[in-house]
Amino acid sequence: MSEVTPEVLAFGATAIFSLSCLFYTLYSQRFSAFWVNTLKTSIAALCFGLVTSLFFEWHTLSIQSLSLFFISGFAGLGIGDLFLLLALTRLGAARTLIVFGFGPLFTGFIGYWFLEQKLTSGHSLAILFLLACLFIFSYERYKEGKGWELKGVIFALSGVFLDSFGIGLTRGGFELSPQVLPLEANFYRSLGALLFFIIYSYFVPLKLISNFKTLDFKQRITIVLACLSGTFLSLWLWNTAVKWGHLATISAIGVTGPFLAAFFECVYYNKMPSRYLLIASIFFSAGVYILLN
Repeated sequence: MSEVTPEVLAFGATAIFSLSCLFYTLYSQRFSAFWVNTLKTSIAALCFGLVTSLFFEWHTLSIQSLSLFFISGFAGLGIGDLFLLLALTRLGAARTLIVFGFGPLFTGFIGYWFLEQKLTSGHSLAILFLLACLFIFSYERYKEGKGWELKGVIFALSGVFLDSFGIGLTRGGFELSPQVLPLEANFYRSLGALLFFIIYSYFVPLKLISNFKTLDFKQRITIVLACLSGTFLSLWLWNTAVKWGHLATISAIGVTGPFLAAFFECVYYNKMPSRYLLIASIFFSAGVYILLN
């Protein structure tokens, strides 16, 4: 980890996922977010299992570690993502982004109580800069809103908390079984999320195969590549960062995802960035600079 730091890995994972979210949005609008989540998690589980079997080896881990990874995926990748999607539908992106900024607070709290990690002044300043870019970026969208919705806020807070809780459980699993590779942990987490999707499909029709068959060849390649990069590759990088990095710092980088997604959206749709985006970019650059130095 001397050449590639956990912060770089976390940023790479966030950037890849943010870019993939452009395509997740398109296909979620066509089918459903539940369909996209199930597809990308299924592909991720398959890839994590194959890559580990072909190029690495499976390590023995304790029942406690396996349980932590599994519950982490069930709660964070499964239920947590569902709550965040519900918040998006009720609050819109701007206000959800504001609530999403509480992620480092939840993760820092979990890291402090369970892993005895403390925030340095540098970490605290970097987190403030990264959160500031989210608040500034969100303010532009927030002006279009007409007030807060309590239920939507509760959904958003629940989703962020479960995601942070999942990060804490994942780190706990690594602490108990340090020999386990991030690939293996991601495989177990994906299985946990898939269990949630299976249970949820009893209440909401999924139509995973039938919807996929309606896509032409180019569309199938597009969504599969988006799932590979946005879930398999990004989760691999992300959990590697979680295993070695400072939790609150890693989480702070993670919450810049919506900001990066907005940047990629401007490029994809050939739109000029607003002054709010430019100001947020300054805070974002300052935060990353502090983290990497």
